[in-house]
Amino acid sequence: MDLSSDQKNDASVCVTSEIGVEEISMENEKSAKEPEVKKKGTFETFLEDLEKQESPENKISFILQFMEVSISQAGTPSFRNFWEARKRCLDLFKAENLSYAVRTHLWSKYVELSKEAHRLKEVLDEQSAFAAEQIKLAIEALENDLDKMSDPGQHAPEITFDPLAKFMESRCEYYVNTQRELALLNTFAARINGLRKELIKTDMRIRFKNALFQRLSKGGDLVFPRRKQLIKEISQQFNSDVDQFIEENFSSSTLSQPLFVLRDDIKALQNMAKVLTLNTQSFNQTRMKLSSQCWDRIKKLEKERKKERTKLQASFKEGAAQIEPKLKELEELAQSEKLDEKRLDEVHHLMREVRLSREDVKQFRDRLNKLRNFQADKELAEKKARLDKQRKLEEEKKAQLTKTLEVLENLVKEASAKPLEETVSERDRLKNEFSKLELTKWEQHDVDRQFKLLEDECAKMKIDNLSSNDKEAYDQLQELLNECRKRRAEIKDQLEEYRKTGGSSGLDFEQALKHSELVEAEKQRLTAVDEEIADIKKRIGDLSNKI
Repeated sequence: MDLSSDQKNDASVCVTSEIGVEEISMENEKSAKEPEVKKKGTFETFLEDLEKQESPENKISFILQFMEVSISQAGTPSFRNFWEARKRCLDLFKAENLSYAVRTHLWSKYVELSKEAHRLKEVLDEQSAFAAEQIKLAIEALENDLDKMSDPGQHAPEITFDPLAKFMESRCEYYVNTQRELALLNTFAARINGLRKELIKTDMRIRFKNALFQRLSKGGDLVFPRRKQLIKEISQQFNSDVDQFIEENFSSSTLSQPLFVLRDDIKALQNMAKVLTLNTQSFNQTRMKLSSQCWDRIKKLEKERKKERTKLQASFKEGAAQIEPKLKELEELAQSEKLDEKRLDEVHHLMREVRLSREDVKQFRDRLNKLRNFQADKELAEKKARLDKQRKLEEEKKAQLTKTLEVLENLVKEASAKPLEETVSERDRLKNEFSKLELTKWEQHDVDRQFKLLEDECAKMKIDNLSSNDKEAYDQLQELLNECRKRRAEIKDQLEEYRKTGGSSGLDFEQALKHSELVEAEKQRLTAVDEEIADIKKRIGDLSNKI
């Protein structure tokens, strides 16, 4: 059977006979006992091991295992070994006469591995193309930035020396400008080196890679020679300045400046050496000079001065003896009464006048801070008590409001079942109670809405309680019509006010919901009033015909 017929049979076979299943399972058991292909074996080793396989089935299975290992190994798959092994496997399929079931099983695996290799090759090609495109874009960005290097003052990062040695103040501008340009060049150098490393790792055609390397080399020609020259110049200048500093301050038997000034200048010079881009020789030489010729001498002088400091201990104790009783007195008073801030400031000023050790100063300051914090805590507790009292009053007021509002709501619900005079009397009493409460804007809206509903109920009760005399009923209806029109005008005004309020952006979410609820309630009242007006007009028309 040739290759094309194998492919057709592989596409058309859907069900395998019982005999075929048994043959495949036997072949699987047999192939499971065969030695696995070593992942790190070379193609020559594979060929040697292939010759040791006896049957065609074993050879094909061994080649398929090698093909699978070649494309599944860590790192970049070995496609060369895969295609060579695939070619040999295809030759065996053409040359050897295999059973139908075994051939179908092995061929399906062969096809699957071939498809997987093609998919993997496409993915890797896409990744390489994407990486190459990104490197190209990075090189273009680098070239654009290099075009701006003619004016490094605008694009170089800011450089500061903190602290700056007083000795270097006159030379600061030179070092700042030079180091700024060096910092810019260092950035370009790092980008060029990084792109070179990335380009080396990326798989692409040699001519494309060489073209990108040439573009990087042109950029390097603009960066590296200038960078090398500046490093040499700034290293020589810094080495010369350090020598001059040592000559001016440490050449004679006595130091020209106080120890703390020289110590700060040495530290500033050492920190400056870390910020500057110096060559290794200059960096090591200046650090050694500052350490051996300057720092060691300062340490020796400091040891001598430590002896003098011991004489100050007596004066420190005397100063502490003046502060201690005053602090104790304040600490005792703080438990019973509120301390005046002036008394704490007096102790603080006295601490500055007397001589105290650092430990005593720290201890006394901590105690003063504790006294201030203690006073602050007392004031905070008093403020909290006031707030709690205010909160309690607000809660009582809210409870009273809720209770009275509940009575008003019940009155609205039960108004139709009570006499009109009793309802009006209870309404006036509740208005008097609400007038005594301090209501917020939205609470007042709720109360007003309930009173409006009550007025609506009272108006309905008046309609139901018309006089039996047609003339009197006619006059009553005219009066009720005027009241309804007045209420309708008030509702329209209220809706207009709500519209203006809703048009502003000063409402939060909760207030917006409340506002919508009030608008909807007023709209419902407007509908009810319109119905009442229509009903009253109808009744007036009926009575006018009778009179």
